[in-house]
Amino acid sequence: MTVKNKLENSQDILDLDQFIPAILTGLGRQLSYSASAQLSESVGLNIIDWRIMTALVQRPGLSASQLGKKCLYDKALISRRLKVLNQMKYVKTKPRKPNSNRTQSSLTAKGYKIHSKLLQIVREREQVTLAGFTAVEKKIS
Repeated sequence: MTVKNKLENSQDILDLDQFIPAILTGLGRQLSYSASAQLSESVGLNIIDWRIMTALVQRPGLSASQLGKKCLYDKALISRRLKVLNQMKYVKTKPRKPNSNRTQSSLTAKGYKIHSKLLQIVREREQVTLAGFTAVEKKIS
């Protein structure tokens, strides 16, 4: 019997379709992709932009590195999206100190306005997504 045949007949093969971490990862991706598509269609932004803007509402003045940690994306991606958000006048990025390479970003008045619109869209999506769950099931510990 070959190694392949032994594995095919083994109980030691993990079925990723039934593996809870894989299921949850897939669910999270699907929710992010569909949210990103809706945000893009509604206001021309994506889920990464939404996370950046939300982080800046909570803590204005974060650096790209800090935003990356808070939003769970790498700094290079955050930096690229900050550049776009700056061009759209939703975010203002400035040096942390004179003659410094480190920057800090904050929402502009236009950024706060679009954030409010995005917040409404996201909350509506959340209500639809959580419909049918009990209050106890909705509570995140």
